[in-house]
Amino acid sequence: MKKDDNPWRLYTDEDLVFIIQKGNMKAFTELFNRFNGLFYSISYSFMKDYHIPHLYLDDLISISTESLMLAIEKYSAGITKFVSYWWSISITKFKNYYAKNKDLQLACGTEDFRDNQRYKMQDAEIVSEPEYSPISDELIELINKYIDKFTKEEIKFLQLTFMEYKPIEIGEIIQWERSKLFRIRRKALTKLNMIIKSN
Repeated sequence: MKKDDNPWRLYTDEDLVFIIQKGNMKAFTELFNRFNGLFYSISYSFMKDYHIPHLYLDDLISISTESLMLAIEKYSAGITKFVSYWWSISITKFKNYYAKNKDLQLACGTEDFRDNQRYKMQDAEIVSEPEYSPISDELIELINKYIDKFTKEEIKFLQLTFMEYKPIEIGEIIQWERSKLFRIRRKALTKLNMIIKSN
């Protein structure tokens, strides 16, 4: 009989939360991996429901990820399923974010204006400047040292970024949809920033 290489799969989300609350980071890794796809799903769904320009998707994903930490901290026995509890916290935080960003509401007037504004704001954001400039030899050396931390797509994004292509140009070169481009950009830059800070 084959030994289960991931015993955490036997635990419910709620079990994992209580274990995490006692300081077990392996349980957190398991829970985070389970929720990884949901961060994008809930953010994209809220963005479409509220007609928010696509360029704000990264912000919503960050909020939903941060909400997981808050939900873990606040969760207790007797509360509904953990995923529903986290979902409600995320939606509340999304609404607060939306309310604080008055400029987003300008894009919600009419359908035509909303569509035009969405692409104008998106293009203005992603063509503004290279992600990292100038690129130093030290930075390249640091990335090579931690190259195994990045996926092939993230490496491809960083390589083109360092060649001074703008994100929108990278999406056109590789023919990525904008949702995929933003997702890879967010992950690549988050990892890069963490590596830079740790060194």
